[in-house]
Amino acid sequence: MPLNWPRLRPDVVVTYIGLPNINSLEATRQLRADHAEMRILILTVYENHEYALR
Repeated sequence: MPLNWPRLRPDVVVTYIGLPNINSLEATRQLRADHAEMRILILTVYENHEYALR
């Protein structure tokens, strides 16, 4: 997982659920585990509400 952010400490991360080469949901879980105070916004164009519930 390409989450080598040792120097960066963003307050907010904006990502897209359909990024190539990375599972955005898993990346979000890892970020939240490592940085509980960080806010994460995941964007999508999928109409399936199941993604929002994950």
